[in-house]
Amino acid sequence: MSYYKIVRVENDEKTLVSAVAPEKAKQIYEPNVWTKGPKWLAKRGYHLTVFLDLDYAETFIQDTMFPVHWKMEVWECEIRDVIKPMNIPRRYCYKEDIRHWISFDKETVATVWYWPAGTCMAKEVKLTRRIK
Repeated sequence: MSYYKIVRVENDEKTLVSAVAPEKAKQIYEPNVWTKGPKWLAKRGYHLTVFLDLDYAETFIQDTMFPVHWKMEVWECEIRDVIKPMNIPRRYCYKEDIRHWISFDKETVATVWYWPAGTCMAKEVKLTRRIK
């Protein structure tokens, strides 16, 4: 079965990185190499995400407001060790993560449970063929 990974091409025009994971969560991908996510995220139950089919991946790109200067690519991929169910939040927003925006009183200011339609999580991903 094929899965689909959206990656962002860095400014050097050759480095492929996770499309939405910021800063220390950012993952570098190489074609035809098995990739694991950061260990510190795996300890919290987070691994690499892919889409179940090409339509889900394309819809995510169309519905997400990526900066116009970002070059996005969709890759067909293989995965190992699927995580089911994905019963963890998509994102936590902690006070320390957004301290440069505004000061909050609560430690956790928001939790987002919604995952994009067709999202699947796996412990390892291998990009096999660039689609778009």
